[in-house]
Amino acid sequence: MFMADRPFLITLIGILTLLVGLVLLLFGAVIVIAPDSDFAGSGIDLGSLDTIGAGVLIFGIFFVIVAFAFLKGWTIAWYLGVLIHGIDLILSILIFPAGIVTLLISLLIIYYLFRPHVKSFFGVK
Repeated sequence: MFMADRPFLITLIGILTLLVGLVLLLFGAVIVIAPDSDFAGSGIDLGSLDTIGAGVLIFGIFFVIVAFAFLKGWTIAWYLGVLIHGIDLILSILIFPAGIVTLLISLLIIYYLFRPHVKSFFGVK
């Protein structure tokens, strides 16, 4: 059951972060365990595919941990949320205008994380 004092949008952000983490875990696992013949003739170095797959798995694990931290209201989740969306904001600016949607979402999440009641929920001063 959800905590009564957790802001609704934090719950939503936590659930969406969990979903992204699970998708990353799935894609990373598929890349790592896919038979080499699936990529034959693609021009992709199979050694680099394993590295990419491992990286995607690591990001998936990270996102799942961050999602649970958001849902539990751990203070570290606030800092990680600001860091992740700050990096995403910078990357979105670099690929502008293609990243306009991501840019807007990151701006909104960063703004929301700095709201007094949200900072209070996470125990951030």
